Amino acid sequence: MSYKKWAYLLVILFTLLSFLTIIINYVVDPFQHYRISSWYKITDKRQREVSLGLAKNFHAKTAIIGSSMVENFKASTINKELNTSSIKLCMSGMTTHEMHYVVKEIVDNNPNIRNIILSLDFYALSENNHRMQSSGFPYYLVDNNLYNDIFYLLDKKTLRFSFRMLTKERNKKTSFDDMWYWGNYYKYSKEVVLKNYNPKAPIANFKSEFYTSDIFINSFNFNILPFIKKYKNIKFTIIYPPYSYIMYKDMKNKDWMKDVFSFKTYLAELSYKNLEIYDFQCVQSITNNLNNYRDIAHYRPEINDFMIESIKNKKYLININNIDKCLKQIKLSADK
Repeated sequence: MSYKKWAYLLVILFTLLSFLTIIINYVVDPFQHYRISSWYKITDKRQREVSLGLAKNFHAKTAIIGSSMVENFKASTINKELNTSSIKLCMSGMTTHEMHYVVKEIVDNNPNIRNIILSLDFYALSENNHRMQSSGFPYYLVDNNLYNDIFYLLDKKTLRFSFRMLTKERNKKTSFDDMWYWGNYYKYSKEVVLKNYNPKAPIANFKSEFYTSDIFINSFNFNILPFIKKYKNIKFTIIYPPYSYIMYKDMKNKDWMKDVFSFKTYLAELSYKNLEIYDFQCVQSITNNLNNYRDIAHYRPEINDFMIESIKNKKYLININNIDKCLKQIKLSADK
C-alpha cells in the first residue's frame, strides 16, 4: 500500500474516532453539561465540571454553594427544614470568582431558583477579583460558546468518565446527600486537631498583602454583590461557616483578623431586602470545642444540620445592630 493511501486511511480513521468520541461524550455527558442523567450515578470525582453542569441543568428552588465547608450538607435535610428542593454545589478550595461562575450558571439557566445560600470563606476572597483555585478551571463550560464544547466532547478525560458511567455506574441512582460527603470518614477530637496543627508552619502561598479588608470587599463587590442587586426575586443567604477558635487565633497571629472584622462589618452594613447574613463563627459552644473538628477549620456533619436549622429559625442572623457583639465574642475566643 502506498504512502498516500496509508495517510488517507489514517485521516479517515482519526476522523471516525473523533466523531465516535464526540457522540459518546455527548450522549453520556458525564459532567451534566447538557442534561441531568437519570440512568447512571453522577460522578463526584470532578467537582468543578460537575458542579457547573448541575448549576446549569438541575432546576431546584434552592442552591447551597461553597468550598469543602458545605460538602457535608445533605439535600434531604435542606429540603425538609426549609420546605424546598435543593442542590449542593461544591468546589474544594472554591474562590469567590469560581463562586461567581456557579451563581451565574444558576441565574442564567434556572427559572425555578428562589434561594441561593453562599458559604463565604475569607481565603476565597483573597489576592484579587479573578483568582481561581487552579489553572484547570473549565471555562469552556461557562462561556456559552458552542464551538468551545469541542474541548469537552473530544477530551480523553471526558471519554474516560463516559466509559465509567457506561460500565461501573450504569443503572445506579445518584444520591445528592452522599455526593462529596466525607463526614463519617474522619475522627473529630481535640487531640487530632492539636496534633496536626503547627502554628509556626507556613501556609502555602500565604502573603499578608493578599489578605486585606480592601481586597476582601473588592472581591465580594465584583463577584457576588451584582447578583444580589440585580436578582431581587432571589433570596441570597450568606453564611460564615464556624471555623474553630484556633483559626482566628492564627489570623490574629498573622495580623489579618482585623481585616476580616472590617469586611464583616462592611457586609453587616449592607441593606438589601433579599440578603440575609448568618455568622456561625459567633457560636462559641461550637467554635471553642475542638472535639467538633478534624482540623482547625473542618467540623463534624452535625454542625451542617445545625446551620440549616438555625437558618430556618433565623438564629445567628447578623446585622449592623449586633455585629459588634459577634466580633467581640470571636475576639474573646481568639485571645484564649
